[in-house]
Amino acid sequence: MKLSRAFFRFWVQEDRLDVATDIDGWRRWIRKYTILEAARRVLNRHGLEGLTVDAIAREAGITKATVYAYFTSRDELLFETVRYVMKRFRYGWLRAVRRGRSTRQKLLRAFRYYLHHVEANRSVFEVLYRGLLFTTEASRSACKAMIHEELNHYHSHLKELIQQGITEGWIRPVVPDEAAFFVLHLLHGAIMRRIYVGADLSVRDHARTLLSFCLRGLMNPSVRPAPGPRASVREERR
Repeated sequence: MKLSRAFFRFWVQEDRLDVATDIDGWRRWIRKYTILEAARRVLNRHGLEGLTVDAIAREAGITKATVYAYFTSRDELLFETVRYVMKRFRYGWLRAVRRGRSTRQKLLRAFRYYLHHVEANRSVFEVLYRGLLFTTEASRSACKAMIHEELNHYHSHLKELIQQGITEGWIRPVVPDEAAFFVLHLLHGAIMRRIYVGADLSVRDHARTLLSFCLRGLMNPSVRPAPGPRASVREERR
């Protein structure tokens, strides 16, 4: 992901960063982004064993001293890298959802992006789920708190979409909070399967299958059935 202005504004707003207006302040912020992006690529390419300061410095085209100037310890660098990946995740999720024209299409896009992002950052999520990323209990606790906060964001977005579907009449009257948890756990299970077992389905087909499964339980029986695979493809390409 290039450092677009939209992502920059999203990051600054989320972290409430006080980014200096002078040129040196901007350069420091962009250099930190470059290091985190390099760490993400190295981790995805070589796994945890290959994630060294030397490898990150080579990937970013900087010296080891520059990396240490921004991050005082390996755990700090790893934690900030995970935060960066999660921020990319939520930024892309929101963009994907907003591009959907209907509530159903927004759900499909949300499912597809969720699976796509994990597939693109498989090594990051694999070591994250296995708890191998950090060496201290404080770092592990901070990471768990961060993941919990991020999941709450996704739950809130899904809850809003389900409530919209109820208001539109095509989702039956359910408790949006519980339904959103169900959908989120379903997505989490699909991610674990793709990471540890693998999946024959493409990300796009997997997303459509999951959405179809969810809608069978959520749709109002008085409303016409959910569109089949071909209709879903047409709607997705709009």
